[in-house]
Amino acid sequence: MALNNEQIDKLKLLLMTSGWNDVVIPVLQNRARQALEALRLDPEERKGQWKGKSDQSIRDRLTEIEFLASVWHNEIAVFDANKRQEEILAERDHGAEAPEETQAAPSTG
Repeated sequence: MALNNEQIDKLKLLLMTSGWNDVVIPVLQNRARQALEALRLDPEERKGQWKGKSDQSIRDRLTEIEFLASVWHNEIAVFDANKRQEEILAERDHGAEAPEETQAAPSTG
């Protein structure tokens, strides 16, 4: 997933909102908790959305929940790391292109 500066800025703002922290994350955590509880039951004891679901399908759902909760922070971290690396390389390249200081010619005095 390649995000641009504008998208990263919007994600940073989103992840700081109360909507993300007070609504989305608790909902994801609750769904993960429910999935884990369903895994502890025998398949025939499961109810609601987990009734008739295999252990693997519940594990897959847990993977999706984990992905949704973490992918955006990871994308921002990767973007920021790549940006810092590009800046470091640009500074290094800029330093290599700078003209060498001219030394004073020896006096013939």
